[in-house]
Amino acid sequence: MKHVPLNTLTLVLVALAGLITVQTPALAVNVNLTDKKPTIQGEKLSPLDIKMRAAFEAMNKKDLAGARTALNDAQKLDPKSIDVQLALAELARQTNKPDDIEIALKKALEIDPKSPDALSAWSRWRFAKKDFNGAEDYLRRAIEAKPDYARLYVDMGDLHLNSMQKPKESVEDYRKATELDPSSPGAHAGLGSALIALGDRKGAAKAFEQAAVLAPKNPLPQVALGRISNSEERYKDAIKYFNKALALQPGLVGILTEKADTLVLDGRRSEAFGVYREAIKLAPKDAVVQTKLGMALQQDGKTQDAFAAYQQALVLQPKSPLVLNNMAVLALESKTRTPEAEGWARKAVELEPKVATYLDTLAWVLQTAGKGTDALALLKDSATAFPASGQLQYRRGLMLEAAGNPADALKAYQSALKIEPKFEFAKDAQARIAKLSAK
Repeated sequence: MKHVPLNTLTLVLVALAGLITVQTPALAVNVNLTDKKPTIQGEKLSPLDIKMRAAFEAMNKKDLAGARTALNDAQKLDPKSIDVQLALAELARQTNKPDDIEIALKKALEIDPKSPDALSAWSRWRFAKKDFNGAEDYLRRAIEAKPDYARLYVDMGDLHLNSMQKPKESVEDYRKATELDPSSPGAHAGLGSALIALGDRKGAAKAFEQAAVLAPKNPLPQVALGRISNSEERYKDAIKYFNKALALQPGLVGILTEKADTLVLDGRRSEAFGVYREAIKLAPKDAVVQTKLGMALQQDGKTQDAFAAYQQALVLQPKSPLVLNNMAVLALESKTRTPEAEGWARKAVELEPKVATYLDTLAWVLQTAGKGTDALALLKDSATAFPASGQLQYRRGLMLEAAGNPADALKAYQSALKIEPKFEFAKDAQARIAKLSAK
């Protein structure tokens, strides 16, 4: 029986699936409890301003004791300053004192129950504690207190999109923020992320393009535009956007990797090898990049180099079922190191026993090693012990047909199509059904 490969290309595409499902950089709600900044240098400073500036500068330098001294002095100068209380809450956050955070935030609201800054800080604190409904409630109150404050709508959009899975609400939040402050790149980028979640790539691209204009030195809008291009299989455009992002921030290992992934999808594997290796130099302990390099080399038929990349990936991540599975596949496809294939395939299945692709590889390895009975037993058991898979039933059909059991092979092919009518080898299964049924 001629083997029908089920593994290599499928696994490459699985590993690159993040490019097809566009995932923009998350714009999470700020966990800082205040984003109040010290008074701009050059202005005439009050004694309170001087203490507050000293406190922020100390916090920036991680001089937390100095920050506390400055804030204690500031509180003496103005016991009813909300800004002082919020700065004390932020200091308590940095020193991991949750009780002190709540004390300071409560004092801030006691001073002014309708302070949008105090309400926003409470929202961020609830968010940090993963109380998203509470965070939403405080943000609503903050918006009621100051409905023209664009940043509050951005925070609400971030909360709805990233934590509460409410993309429709987040679109409304971000649109309101862009109306109030058209110059806010964060509002436009957030809108782009929300539109992506709703499947509106065209609208998302416009939003990210605007964010890129407003924040020309920020690589993230370029990254988002690259991912949108990838999702539409416009790989050359995607590479251009990734290059723009890398020109702004050359050390982005993740974007280098995505660029290499895109080169693979565009059929430019020889270029991809160099980009993967560039990423590896920047992040030599990143097992994912090593794995992707191995997969690209395997797809290109560079057997020894692929083995070397996979082995390095295993050094970094010894329990990677994907790498172990791919090494088994590579061994059989290249007819090198075949005695080791069964061990790799079995280990992959031990680590991820419910992944159909890994079970399929092990069955193929067993069959190739002359253990067809064991292979069929494995696939028979998988039909009841694991989630149903058209791929596994198809593999079982191939083995039964090769073993001279056409009746059971026919049933296996029919079962494969019933489980997954459009699985990867559905057309071949249909052809085999027609051939066996005609006999």
